[in-house]
Amino acid sequence: MTESATVLPSKQKIVFVVDDEEVIANNLAIILSNAGFEAHAFFNGQEAVDSLDRLQPDLLITDVVMPQPSLFIRPTCLQRSQPTLSGKSSF
Repeated sequence: MTESATVLPSKQKIVFVVDDEEVIANNLAIILSNAGFEAHAFFNGQEAVDSLDRLQPDLLITDVVMPQPSLFIRPTCLQRSQPTLSGKSSF
């Protein structure tokens, strides 16, 4: 008798998309969701900061120029809440 190994699903990677242009944030979140990520769209940096502890994202994609403070100019928020994200910026 052979036993089949049970394969546990890996944790879905969580991605935050932060952009003040809702169409861009929503469309990018949809594309990422269709690619297998758990994507969350936020329309200002504060909304994303408020969700950091609860959702613990693996990746943050943000618009650099937004009317409200963006996460780009608030690195201390990331450092406190998500030290693994802080300091890993790409442009």
